[in-house]
Amino acid sequence: MDSAFAWIGQLMEWLGKFFPRLLIVRRTHEGVKFVRGAIVVKLKPGIHCYWPLTTEVEVMPVVRQTHNLVTQTLTTKDDVSVIIGAVVIYEINDIIAAKSENWDIDDTVSDITQMAVMKIVSNWTYNDLKDQLGDKVENELSIETRRQLKPFGIKVLRCGASDFGKCRVYRVISDDGTTHIRPK
Repeated sequence: MDSAFAWIGQLMEWLGKFFPRLLIVRRTHEGVKFVRGAIVVKLKPGIHCYWPLTTEVEVMPVVRQTHNLVTQTLTTKDDVSVIIGAVVIYEINDIIAAKSENWDIDDTVSDITQMAVMKIVSNWTYNDLKDQLGDKVENELSIETRRQLKPFGIKVLRCGASDFGKCRVYRVISDDGTTHIRPK
């Protein structure tokens, strides 16, 4: 019986596109309007009106956010395997760049920061990395991620290690159906 009247809901939804809508953007958020798909308009916090027939709206938080990265196994300058996790703290300072020059902000932050971690860690020896992890290394990580994420409207406040340690990488070898674990 519900499906018999589903067309009424679809009709009402279609008719609703012909009437303007109000949108409230919170103080912690900003948004963009895509007018006719091509014109991008910034929405600051407050009340906004848009016409759903010709406009799509996307709103997202722009205040301080934290992203915990996947732990990586990397090799230092002196060929020591280490495991390192990182945290990047950021805010969106250009909503138009963030939403119109980028598809998925979380993926972009994660991918670029992981590449920056790899770049920085591979330039340090294990002992120097261990000794300077909270100071010089964190500073280098913050500078590198800030530089690379700026074009996407993302302002990096801080980037640093959350986990760190020496590790051993094992390779699973199975030629004949049996499993042998050997150090790499």
